[in-house]
Amino acid sequence: MPQNIALIGGRGTGKSTVARQLADKLNRPLYVMDELIPEKADGLTIPEIVSQFGWKHFRELEYQVARKLSDLQDIVIDCGGGVVCEQDEQNNQSYSDRKIEALKKHGMIVWLDCPVALQIERIGADPNRPSLTGNKSTLEEMEEVMHLRRPWYAQAADFTIATDKFTPDQIVEQILNVLKIENKEN
Repeated sequence: MPQNIALIGGRGTGKSTVARQLADKLNRPLYVMDELIPEKADGLTIPEIVSQFGWKHFRELEYQVARKLSDLQDIVIDCGGGVVCEQDEQNNQSYSDRKIEALKKHGMIVWLDCPVALQIERIGADPNRPSLTGNKSTLEEMEEVMHLRRPWYAQAADFTIATDKFTPDQIVEQILNVLKIENKEN
């Protein structure tokens, strides 16, 4: 049975590294949502999209990308950290049923999780990652965001891997083992 694999999780949890290795191992195309979204915004960077149009518009573009990818099969998807979120005009966040449903149309969702301190260590000072909350310290911001999103990641995920406990190769092997089990059951 064709099955997409979408990786979700906060910034710095290892999604990009694991997605690349998983796509290579399975010989599947890799789609990076944070690279596809700027294409829908005439090449604006993610910080430019957020600055000019706001998070609500960004989340709508993210949905359009998720919906387009949902029509493909046998792909690996590296999702942005906020793929589980919707945002309204007042910048309030809620769980994104529509994006998660799109990602699950032909696949499974794997949540990669790790402690906030390790996330911060991994992402460093990346200028392509706009502030998620405004003018808080990186630690305060990440703790606040992860506190909000952790239940949503759990709700969306078919299974979870703690990336602070395993190497990227071990994480890929765990995903492959789950795929074997899933394919035997179908």
